[in-house]
Amino acid sequence: MSDHDHSIENEPHLQAHPAQPDPSETAAEKTLRHATNRDPAQEAARHSVFNEPMVRPTAADSARTPIDRDWSCPTCSYNLRGTHLGDPCPECGHTSLYQPPPLGETSYGTWLNEKRRNTPATTIWSTVVFIALAGGVWAVVGALLTAHLGIWGIVLIGPITEEVMKIAIVTGTIETHPYLFRKPSQIWIAAICSAAVFAIIENVLYLNYYFPEASSALVHWRWTICSSLHIGCTAIATVGITKVWSRSINEMREPNLAPAGPWLIAAAAVHGIYNASAVFMAAAGFDF
Repeated sequence: MSDHDHSIENEPHLQAHPAQPDPSETAAEKTLRHATNRDPAQEAARHSVFNEPMVRPTAADSARTPIDRDWSCPTCSYNLRGTHLGDPCPECGHTSLYQPPPLGETSYGTWLNEKRRNTPATTIWSTVVFIALAGGVWAVVGALLTAHLGIWGIVLIGPITEEVMKIAIVTGTIETHPYLFRKPSQIWIAAICSAAVFAIIENVLYLNYYFPEASSALVHWRWTICSSLHIGCTAIATVGITKVWSRSINEMREPNLAPAGPWLIAAAAVHGIYNASAVFMAAAGFDF
């Protein structure tokens, strides 16, 4: 490519004929237009300047802008209420440049608050029921995809996949539509029922297709111990996603899924340890 190709004379607005957009730009424009048309209020709220961090708060700025409501540190979740913008977190020392938006200004919080006011209870409970049923079915897909991976699928990949997919739908709902839950108990109902549906489907497949001649001891083990495992592990992961939702609602800010990570890892670890133990017991001749 010659230097002439980069000349200012080749800029689109200096040409005699209209500029022809790149095909990728046309596709991106259609995608953005579709997203905006889907919920213009949400798009305006998400792109509000009040969702952006303050670039460089000065001492005078900090003195004028005390944090006057619950507002957690993004690193350790310490409540920064009463501190000033730009001050290090008293708990971990992290300096956050985000602050609560002024009351009445368009922000994610104003959009979320409006959606919470205008979403009927029937829609919320319909969402809970849908997630309760669909979450378990979706997780079964993940279990089937990892069933052929041998010992690593049993003790590592399978537990991670199943725990992620059991709460995938409820987590996605919290991340994109947190107003579809009114209180934490609805999240718990949706998540725990997803785990129960998953356990039921898995037990039916396991006892009717993989081991149709299963002993009564194995049947009892599957319906008690294994079902309790799936529900218990999902309960561990649900602690994390409930914290994410509560923070979003209490502070009227976009959900941050990072705090849910350790809880999900713990759930997958418990699941994996159980599976590894079951493999060793089976190898030792233990009769389930």
